[in-house]
Amino acid sequence: MSDALAFGKHKGVPIDEVPASYLEWLVKQDGTRPDTRAMCAASLARRGGPRPPLSDAEALPANTIACPHCAQTIFLTVSEVPF
Repeated sequence: MSDALAFGKHKGVPIDEVPASYLEWLVKQDGTRPDTRAMCAASLARRGGPRPPLSDAEALPANTIACPHCAQTIFLTVSEVPF
């Protein structure tokens, strides 16, 4: 089951059914919550579009990566860091 937007013009609509242009706009807004921004970016990525760049405040620490499929943060141990 897909997450749905909890507010706005597309309230209750599954995220993968919301127009990409709206998701792209939402990701760029300063007031968008980080979890909502990640959900929108993951939906855009599933559609094959480019993932919007993260702001400096949202950048992941060096020992983490974001799953390209769901945007979950994955914490790596030292032996797992891909160098």
